[in-house]
Amino acid sequence: MLLKRYNKIDIETRLYIKMLLLMGPSQFIYAYIISYMYPDVEIKKLFPWIFLFLFPLVSIYLFFNYKKPYVQKKGSDFIMIPLFVFGFYNSYQAFETNFHIDYLLASFITIFGGILLINRHKQLIIYSCSYFLYYAIMFYVFPYTIETRTSIFLALIVIISFSFVIQNAFITYRKEQI
Repeated sequence: MLLKRYNKIDIETRLYIKMLLLMGPSQFIYAYIISYMYPDVEIKKLFPWIFLFLFPLVSIYLFFNYKKPYVQKKGSDFIMIPLFVFGFYNSYQAFETNFHIDYLLASFITIFGGILLINRHKQLIIYSCSYFLYYAIMFYVFPYTIETRTSIFLALIVIISFSFVIQNAFITYRKEQI
């Protein structure tokens, strides 16, 4: 019965469901592997537990409510909001750990993956600009050298611009197909 229900869901919502189901446990395992490998790096212990349950709960909600018009119309909002929270948590953790490479990479991967999962132009612009603003504010709050700021901003610009070009072309292609 669940398999029949799953097969009736459109391909985009199926992708969201799979991604959210995988993100919760994988992020939880990643956080604890990092804390085991680097005991000197302080992580917030509560947030991996929150994300462990948040992502699958959103996925289950999408699975059981896929026929509702607001879910079909705003399906990408259901993935954008948890990705926002998760991405900002990873970015904050990178700032807190003085840009420990593992958290910085996790933050950039979340930004890149989030942009590739978003399917509307307006959301794409909001998502990208919010990360630029967030990093600008955090660089203002945390005192870092100009070399650190420049290298991280350049990496962020490259990640966002390439993923923006890829996703923009995909959105345009998909609109032409419809």
